[in-house]
Amino acid sequence: MLRKLQAHWKEHISLLLKGDKFKQYRGQRVLVRNVAGTAPKKLNLNPEELTFDVLLENIKDFKMTFTSPEDKMDVSALVPFIQMTKTVAGKQEEGIFPAVEEEKVIEDSNCLVVNTKSRPIGLEAPDEKKRDAWTSALNWAVDMIKYDEMKKKFDNEAEAHLGALDPILVKGAWFQKHGLRGVNRRFIRCTPNQIYWLKAEDSELTECVDPILWETVSEVRQGKQTLMFSRSRAAEIADSLCLSIIYRSDKRTLDLVADNEEQAFEWYEALSNYLREVHEEAEKQLVSKLTEKQRLIEEARKELERERQARLEDVGAESSELEKVERALKDKRSELDASAATVEAAVSKVSQERDALIATVEELTKRVQKLTEQLDDSLQQKSHFLEELHGLREEKMQYPKIRHELEREATLNNEQTAQLEEMLQMLKTSILPRWSEIETSVQQDLANHLNFLATSAGLA
Repeated sequence: MLRKLQAHWKEHISLLLKGDKFKQYRGQRVLVRNVAGTAPKKLNLNPEELTFDVLLENIKDFKMTFTSPEDKMDVSALVPFIQMTKTVAGKQEEGIFPAVEEEKVIEDSNCLVVNTKSRPIGLEAPDEKKRDAWTSALNWAVDMIKYDEMKKKFDNEAEAHLGALDPILVKGAWFQKHGLRGVNRRFIRCTPNQIYWLKAEDSELTECVDPILWETVSEVRQGKQTLMFSRSRAAEIADSLCLSIIYRSDKRTLDLVADNEEQAFEWYEALSNYLREVHEEAEKQLVSKLTEKQRLIEEARKELERERQARLEDVGAESSELEKVERALKDKRSELDASAATVEAAVSKVSQERDALIATVEELTKRVQKLTEQLDDSLQQKSHFLEELHGLREEKMQYPKIRHELEREATLNNEQTAQLEEMLQMLKTSILPRWSEIETSVQQDLANHLNFLATSAGLA
C-alpha cells in the first residue's frame, strides 16, 4: 500500500493544490466553482521542499475549497480531506445531477461524485481526462489518511507493549499460505497483539476472519514440520522457505512459504524473538501475580493474627462476664426448680379437681338421661290416654243416636208383643190341642227376646 501511495504522490498533490474549474450541482442549481486543495497554515507549504513523509503526517489537515471564479472570498463549501470517504466517476446516484442543463445533456463521462461523511457533492469536469485525474487524486488523498491512521495505530500499539515488534512484522510481507482449502497468496502483518493474513496489502485488519492472538501462540517452527507441509502439494517446496506458527490449545497451524530464503529466515527470527518476549512478559506477569498473591496472603495472615490476639483479649474480658452470667443462670435455675415444684403441686391439685368434676358431670349426665327416659315414658302414656280419651269422646257423641235407636226398637217390640199376644189369643182359641206346647215355646221365645232387650238397654 505504501509503494502505491508513493508512486505518483507529486502529481496528485500538485493537481489538488493547483485546482481546476468545475460545475457544482445542487439539485437544480448549477454553480461554477474553482475547486482546490489548501494546506494547513502551520505547514508553510513550499512545493519544492515538500516531502512524502511530511505530507503523510499532515494530509489529514488539508481542506478542499469551492470558491467563485470572480470572488475568491465567496466560499460555497469547505470540506476537510478527513471528511471525504470515496470519490466515484460518473453520475452514480440519482438526485445529484439534473437530466439536462441549459437544454444540454450532462455527459456521464465528465461527472464525478465526492462522497463525504455528511453529504455527496456532484461535480462536472471540463473533460473526461480531468475527471479521471481528479477522481484518482481525491481517492489517493483518502488512502493517505487511512494509511496514516493505520500506521499511527500500529505505532501506538507497539509503544504500549513492553516488547517492540520488528519493523518487518509491522510492515508485513507476502507469503504462500497452505491450508485445508488449498494454497493462497496472503499478506501477513503483525500487531503487538495479533497476527493477520490479508488478501491485499491495503486491506483493513478487520477483514481477517480469524486473526491469531500472540498469547495463544506456543511456538514458531522452521521448515516443513507440520501435517499441512507433509501433503504432496508441498513436496517440491524447499524446506528452507517454510515456517509454521503453532497456536491455540488444539495445535492449529499457520503454514507459510516465503518468496526466498532470506525472507523466511528474517521472519522466523523476528517471530521467534517477539514470541520469546511475549512468553517472558507472560511469565513476568504470572510471577508478578503470584508475588502479589503471596503478599496479599501474608497481609491476610497478619490481619488474622491481629484479630486472633484481639479476640484472645476479648475472650479474657468475656470470661469473667461469663462467670457472672453462669452464677446468675444457676440462681435463676434454682428459682425455676422451686417454681417448677409449685407448679407441679398446683397441676396435681388441678388434676384431682378435674377428676372430681368429671365424676360429678358423669353422675349428672346419668341422672339427666334417666329423667329423660322417664319423661319419654310419661309422654308416651299421656299420648295413649289422649288417644283413649279421644275415642271415648267419639263414643259419647254416639250415645244419643244409640238411645234413639233403642227407644225405636223398644216401641217396635211393644207393638210386636201386642201382635204376638193377639196371635196367641187367637191360637189359644184355634189350636187348643197343642196349646200347652205352643205356649211354652212362645213364652220361651218371648223370654229370650226380653232378655236381649234388657241386655241392650243395660249396655245403653
